[in-house]
Amino acid sequence: MAYSQQKQISGKVVDDAGEPVPGANVIVKGTTEGTTTDLDGNYRITVPDGSDALIYSFIGLETQEVLIGQRSTIDITLNADVKQLAEVVVTALGISRDKRSVGYSITNVDGKDLTRGPSSNFTSALSGKVAGVQVTGGTGAPGSSTNVVLRGYANIGRSTQPLYVIDGVPVTNTNQNFNTNGADVNRTVDFGNGINDLNAGDIESMSVLRGSAATALYGSAGANGVVMITTKKGTKELNGKPRVTLSSSTIFSSLLKAPRYQSTFGQGWDGHYASEENGSWGPRFTNDSRLWGYPVNNSQLYKNFSFLEDQVTDFYEIGTMYDNSVSISSGNEDGSFYVSYNNVISDGIVPRDKDGFQKNSFKFGASRKMGFLDVSTSFNYINKEVRALPTGQGQGGSANLFDDVLQHPTDISLVDMDDYKDPNSFFNPNNYFSPYLWNPYFTIDNTSNEATIDRMIASVTLNADIYKPIDLKGTVRFGGDVQNTFGHNYDGKYTLDDNSINKGTQDDIDGYYREFQRNVRLYNLDAFLSGGQKFNKFYANLMVGLNMQHNSQIQSEEEVKSLVLEQSFPNLANTSAIPTVSTGYPHRIYRRQAIYSILELSYDDLIYLTGSVRNTWSSTLPVGNNSYFYPSVNASFIVSDAIAALSSSGWMDYMKIRVGYGQSGNDADPYVVNPVYVQGQVTAGIPFSDLTFPLGGATGYEYSNVLGNPNLKPEISTDFETGIDIKLFQNRLGIDVTYYDKTTEGLLLQRTLAASSGFNFIWDNVGKMTNRGIEISAYMTPIENLGGFTWDIGYKFDKNTNKVVDLTEGLDEVTITGFVSPSVVAIKGKTVSHIKAFGTQTTNDGRVIVDSQTGRPLATAVGVDLGSTLYDYTMGFMNTFAYKDLSLYFQLDYREGGKFLSYSKQSTMWTGKDPLTTYNDRLPFVVPNSVYEDDEGNYVENTIPITTTDLNNYYTGDWNDQALVLPKTFVKLREVSLAYNLPKAIFSNMFIESASLALVGNNLWLWTPAANNVIDPEITTAANGSTSEFGEIRGYPSVRNYGFKINVSF
Repeated sequence: MAYSQQKQISGKVVDDAGEPVPGANVIVKGTTEGTTTDLDGNYRITVPDGSDALIYSFIGLETQEVLIGQRSTIDITLNADVKQLAEVVVTALGISRDKRSVGYSITNVDGKDLTRGPSSNFTSALSGKVAGVQVTGGTGAPGSSTNVVLRGYANIGRSTQPLYVIDGVPVTNTNQNFNTNGADVNRTVDFGNGINDLNAGDIESMSVLRGSAATALYGSAGANGVVMITTKKGTKELNGKPRVTLSSSTIFSSLLKAPRYQSTFGQGWDGHYASEENGSWGPRFTNDSRLWGYPVNNSQLYKNFSFLEDQVTDFYEIGTMYDNSVSISSGNEDGSFYVSYNNVISDGIVPRDKDGFQKNSFKFGASRKMGFLDVSTSFNYINKEVRALPTGQGQGGSANLFDDVLQHPTDISLVDMDDYKDPNSFFNPNNYFSPYLWNPYFTIDNTSNEATIDRMIASVTLNADIYKPIDLKGTVRFGGDVQNTFGHNYDGKYTLDDNSINKGTQDDIDGYYREFQRNVRLYNLDAFLSGGQKFNKFYANLMVGLNMQHNSQIQSEEEVKSLVLEQSFPNLANTSAIPTVSTGYPHRIYRRQAIYSILELSYDDLIYLTGSVRNTWSSTLPVGNNSYFYPSVNASFIVSDAIAALSSSGWMDYMKIRVGYGQSGNDADPYVVNPVYVQGQVTAGIPFSDLTFPLGGATGYEYSNVLGNPNLKPEISTDFETGIDIKLFQNRLGIDVTYYDKTTEGLLLQRTLAASSGFNFIWDNVGKMTNRGIEISAYMTPIENLGGFTWDIGYKFDKNTNKVVDLTEGLDEVTITGFVSPSVVAIKGKTVSHIKAFGTQTTNDGRVIVDSQTGRPLATAVGVDLGSTLYDYTMGFMNTFAYKDLSLYFQLDYREGGKFLSYSKQSTMWTGKDPLTTYNDRLPFVVPNSVYEDDEGNYVENTIPITTTDLNNYYTGDWNDQALVLPKTFVKLREVSLAYNLPKAIFSNMFIESASLALVGNNLWLWTPAANNVIDPEITTAANGSTSEFGEIRGYPSVRNYGFKINVSF
């Protein structure tokens, strides 16, 4: 008799953070023999004689094959599978499905990918990583908003933000962008948007659903796509053992892009030196010592008349962010729990302490199995206090700080102006060198914009196994999102002394104070029943359900002007007048109810077909049009399993072809079907001010300026997509390609009415829009575990082509936002977002027409189309180099095409600091290729020069609004991480399980075309949605972030 020989192999499996991987599979290659790791990642396996390799695998981690050789102990590290992240994805309604069964594009992002970099804003961490997702930061201010767009803009001027769903429950993403002293893009304070309140460290995973085939079950709320967020709730693999994790990061911020100024000419006007001017229209720099400013107490300042290259960089400071978290988790077969606390303290790059936030968040998540019933719950409480600075033209009479910085002559140091409060200081407002500027430190101290946000997000889910033979299950999920915001905008009163040299030229500041409150509520209930049965190779599953959702928003504002007390008393009592109550923010309530159903069919795990239907009833639409139905269907075919030659090829691991079709509806804003009453206002006319009710205790109401439309219909989007997923060479090369075609009809828009109607606006269904595009995601592993070294490459590409196909009869374009010039408009036959501004009048043969007296170009009477604001395409490049416990990750983000408006550019042009203003060395010149019209109506060759004294008028005339339009193209080093997992041996006799250190950074480097010499093209001061395409009005500049992170688990 002969006996086969066997041997025992033992070891430990850890992940790339050095943490044990409980439940990992260890299989003898070529057999069914295997085992799983225990709670501490340890394993022991009996290996038959002749076996040459073991295969290690775990969901979400890369599978590894390891040769046995003569070893009896094999320890292995499984790296995160950045190529496929996870084969199980979370789809609509929080339903987990095998990714191979899904017939539409879906991207799953692991929580670790959201916390690798320095940002506490997890939506920013998505930037450049996921195809079809465009993430744009609002400004560089701490806690500022981000704008997320999936597959392009599908409406005109309305919100384009996707729906965010946390643990199966929709939540709000309210933009805390409060207009100050006026409702336009020119005066905005950004306190952030709601979704970024969430602690990124609490996120387990995220699924991005982009097409209607994926999102139809969410109805109107999912019209712009859906981001599914699954938070941590502990894990059963811990087997009752608690795990404590501490995370701490210290991040520094500095100015990313400073404006590039001309370095030839200094302070002055009309070519002459003038020490009181804010312009740099003076003579050439001579590098000599000159008097400047006004005499104070018989003394005067001297400066070196030379260019200060670092003037702006020196003004901004190093910002800081401290992010500290602690979490405790545990679990077993019967349940699990997770609890965490997170504290973030952030201060921006502006001096003083007027830009930053402090956030405290608490998270609890738990699940429990009780017989046939599974119960899970999730609770978040977040408190955030935000301090922000206004953009645009400031507020209440004060200047915009960032405009102050841009307008100071380039030979004057800004940091010297810090000490200004002494009445005898040269930099005190009474003695300030120029009546056309405020000291930037005074502007900072004299303004205050603060908001306190309290938020609770909670949900409870009950899952019941009702009848196992047909897998009959029932689910009831209820959740809510409650958010309360209270804050103020304040500009202190300041009166110049009667003997101030600036009195009469520089205006006094009357002061301004406003309080605002906003209460937002969203409650959501889903209940559904599902059952499935397998018939030989066929499988069918049917689900039916209902949804009820309640939304409300209450906002009120009270403001006072002409304050009484000087500086530092932000209060409604700081006036002799009665506070004015805002009339523009009513109590808004709306509800949606829906029924839906899903049918899933499959054959032999090769062919999958899924169909869904939903019918929604919305309270915001008129009776008769408030019910809308939309279906979806998607299918997938696993080609690699169906064709034997592919499955046995050795190089083809996986190929899936998919196709999806769906419709989604979008309802109107509340209270637009019928006319509504608002608080009355009487326009008294000059010299009297407007009167706003209540007056003397009496309340008065009038119709709003928006005419109701009882014929409104829902906006309907029809979406088709198809794609292919391929994985090759033992999963070392993969590509995912998707083509989509989306048509939106019945576009809802607030359009203008003739004044004779008695109203200004009406909501209407105005037209049709298409979005077509291609998305590519790819990965490759050129080197895999070569002496412990691995190199992974990731790539994403997306191109969206948007077109406004049709508008209401007689309507060729619609203004989205802006001014008479410039503005952002939707033009029939072009993209949804084009810039229009005054241009230069030209003859039929293209010659510039100038004024016959001044020689300056004549502006067009109406705006001309200066191009689309939308990118032509975007790309992302990701690289990971790993050697044993050391890894380096970096990501490049490239966006090509599009244009944006920059009022920072306007400030540099006005003051003569822009390089464009040095044309012809500022000597007199005749506008090239120009003519003027004589008295006979004939065009005559122009010989009239632009003189030195007329340069400012030349560069800032209406005809030159086009100079504010800059290219949007850029390349950014978006994210960098150098991480080291400390060897486990260091902690062998300690209670520490694992520890890691990382140096991190984002936005470390930026390249823009030479034409954009002033600001990061991602900066926007115009809120979110398509209005954000306007660009920036002297916004908070972008920053680079860098620092270190420490993670320790016990």
